[in-house]
Amino acid sequence: MKATMPVTVEVPQHYVELDEQGARNYYRARQRKAFLEREVIKPFEDALREHTGYSDENIPGEQTEVGLDLGEIRFSMKCTPATKRPSYETVLSDLRNYLENAREPFNLATAWSIWRPKGKNGLYIPLHAAECRVESKQNEVESRGVKIEIVTEAAPESVLGDAQALPVPLNRANKELTAGNARVYLGAQELLDLYKSIVSEFENALIGLTGYSNSNMPEETTNHWESLGEHLFRIPTIPYASTCYAKVMSGLTKEDDKPEKAGDWPLLRAGSKVRRLKKYDARKRRDGKPEDRLFISLDGAIERLDQLMTEHAAQKVRQRPIEHYPLV
Repeated sequence: MKATMPVTVEVPQHYVELDEQGARNYYRARQRKAFLEREVIKPFEDALREHTGYSDENIPGEQTEVGLDLGEIRFSMKCTPATKRPSYETVLSDLRNYLENAREPFNLATAWSIWRPKGKNGLYIPLHAAECRVESKQNEVESRGVKIEIVTEAAPESVLGDAQALPVPLNRANKELTAGNARVYLGAQELLDLYKSIVSEFENALIGLTGYSNSNMPEETTNHWESLGEHLFRIPTIPYASTCYAKVMSGLTKEDDKPEKAGDWPLLRAGSKVRRLKKYDARKRRDGKPEDRLFISLDGAIERLDQLMTEHAAQKVRQRPIEHYPLV
């Protein structure tokens, strides 16, 4: 059998300057960071999660902690049942499409619930239909799973100590839960923090060269090129609208005793006269089931949804990922 072959991952020099040496240090930090994440940290953490016996196919009935001692090191895995739902962006996009489609003539999906009140030009739909659409989309791809958080409860203050490098065996399974692998894992985490710091500080310095930020944005996407010796960098600046979809959802559905904090729909149900609700032009229809009698204007509902989107959107710039071309 071939002998275990180690690779030595060095403790990095914390040098962050916008010169050729800084670029080389950044390049090494990025490459070694990726190596440690893929080949050491992820395999070992996967093994710790597997050790619990829990997964998305085998969910604990309640939050459960599973401990594991590996030599002087103790790990604790907190296993928590979790519900995975679609993003608020997905749900709200579906809601808007639903409301738009409901305005189309002969739309069979919503024809049963469309109402044109006498003396009104627009179409109205039960508030209950919009509420059901949101709930349905949230449940459509909802799945149960488990969240497993790994905590190191007992360990040396530093595995690396004064050592200048971490030997990492390559032909030994890093997923094996042994005391040796546990020490390599903790050492890799120490190194990872150092590499992340170098990468982040160097990239922030490059971004500073563009002159752009969230408070000083270009009108369109721009690219700044920087050459540092044999290393070429492209730093993009991309303006975009960042919407807080959670706040938009709260603006529609949040239950709260204070009207200024409550969402539109609970206030409509309560018969509130809050000014922002005028767009819905809510009115009751005598026929139909009790939950379907409160109708809202389709045009007003769409306008209000767009208004919430605008209120909770901010213009920002994206300046990562930075493209690095080592011309060596």
